[in-house]
Amino acid sequence: MKTISYLLIGFFLTVFTFAGNSAEGENSVDQTPENGSLVIKTSPELMGLAKSWTEQFSNSFKSADISLVSTNEQSLVGGQEILLVTGSSQSLVRDPGLWKMVVGRDAVVPVISTSNPFLSRIKEVGINSEKFHALLSEESMTWGTLLGIEDNTPVSLICLDDLHVKESFAGFARVEPEPFNGKLIAEPSGMLATVNSDKLSIGLCRLTDIPAEAWETNNGSFFILPIDKNRNGKIDEFENIYSSLADFTRGIWIGKYPAALSGSIYAVMSAAPESEVAKSFLAWINEDGQSILGMNGFSELLSSEKASNLEAMNVPIALEEVVDSASGKYTWLIVLGILVLSGVAIFGYGMYKQSRNLVQVEGNPVIHAALTEESILAPAGLMYDKTHTWAFMEKDGSIRVGLDDFIQHITGQITRVVMKNEGDTVRKGEKLLSIIRDGKQLDIYSPVSGTIKQSNQLLLSKSSLLNEAPHAEGWVYMVEPRNWFRESQFMLMGEKYKDWLSDEFTRLKDFIAASVYRNAGVYQHVVLQDGGEITDQVLANLGPEIWEDFQTNFIDVNR
Repeated sequence: MKTISYLLIGFFLTVFTFAGNSAEGENSVDQTPENGSLVIKTSPELMGLAKSWTEQFSNSFKSADISLVSTNEQSLVGGQEILLVTGSSQSLVRDPGLWKMVVGRDAVVPVISTSNPFLSRIKEVGINSEKFHALLSEESMTWGTLLGIEDNTPVSLICLDDLHVKESFAGFARVEPEPFNGKLIAEPSGMLATVNSDKLSIGLCRLTDIPAEAWETNNGSFFILPIDKNRNGKIDEFENIYSSLADFTRGIWIGKYPAALSGSIYAVMSAAPESEVAKSFLAWINEDGQSILGMNGFSELLSSEKASNLEAMNVPIALEEVVDSASGKYTWLIVLGILVLSGVAIFGYGMYKQSRNLVQVEGNPVIHAALTEESILAPAGLMYDKTHTWAFMEKDGSIRVGLDDFIQHITGQITRVVMKNEGDTVRKGEKLLSIIRDGKQLDIYSPVSGTIKQSNQLLLSKSSLLNEAPHAEGWVYMVEPRNWFRESQFMLMGEKYKDWLSDEFTRLKDFIAASVYRNAGVYQHVVLQDGGEITDQVLANLGPEIWEDFQTNFIDVNR
């Protein structure tokens, strides 16, 4: 195996040298590729982003001739020109005759003046979709009604006269976009000036309409009105993404901002890209150019979306950085060498691992399938608690208690449990049992108060039942309840449980970003798949420090 590897390395280096020497001998030939010029058109609200993109791309690809044009004639795109627009350009986005690709995320936002007299209360409770429904459908609305206080001061609603903005907020509030219940103003500057002068108004606009310096800082003028996404009457810590532009754009990316208010940035062409420079520009946007989005008030694509975009264009890995002067004549040989060498390396490592009988090492964790909200089983008829447990009243009045499907998907196969004894009393929010995987432990808290009548002894010898059948054979206790009527009122069923679970997924992504990346760089490629989807059994191969962090910052806060 070692001999073969050396031979292939020698082959690769020989090919690389040959290709480089050949290119060097052709230095007198014009290296500019065919169709090396490209016209980028952009709608005005994307000019800052488009300018950054074209300048950075031109610095990396010296031979490309890029022209940037601002245009309001958004329907005029021809040849291999690329037009950058937001989702507000509905006629273009919906035109089946045009080729289009999502290259970033936009957002529409409710904005208030920092001089609003209710600012502190607004930051505390936010406004949910039901309140927006009332705001957009009723002729008059007071701040008291919106904020749950005693006050009859009317709310003024001001909206940018933009179809995308109106449709987005109408979809979020579940009302018809026309007629729009509020004052419409054509220009963003005029809309912001009106909000600034009317301290009791709410303005609706695009995120990019608000200058970065106007965000709430020491002397900022505006504040984005927080959205109570989980509709519990307050802005929870994990929902608070409004203190800075960086926090907000990151919050959009990990799903803390309502999807109905998040739009897209499109690259539009008259036909699929054919010229090399157009393909290179679009590929660069999907890779290096993504980091520029956040600097301009936008959000990046998920890695799965970027990979899908590149696959749709059939774009290979760029080799310009490998052989800067190569003419491309021998590129296929370089690619072949890279692929062969990579294949041998992977095969050799596999043989080495097999020969050593290595099933799993902590520095080399197994990557599992993606975990989504659709992965979680939630049988009807059960009542779910925010401690990630379920409860069900039997005919004799006893309460059967178990773990929900979410927790077992997070931990992976449970190898041992530590349970309470029959006859022990428990209180809601107290430790109920411990689940252990290979020495790493999570404590689970009780959804009810009462006396344990029976424990599931099967779990002591077959703890995997918690994974295989958490709602059936994997039940944990039968409890004689002490305060069932009151405690059950705080539990969730059906759609309410699913809505809450959606927020738990958002909170989980936030935990991963804050804890996993901070504690262990080796785990970065296994906790989030494709940049956004959580890996199933996400804690399974992570270290005990991550489990402790998960216990403290994810489980304990739900007690």
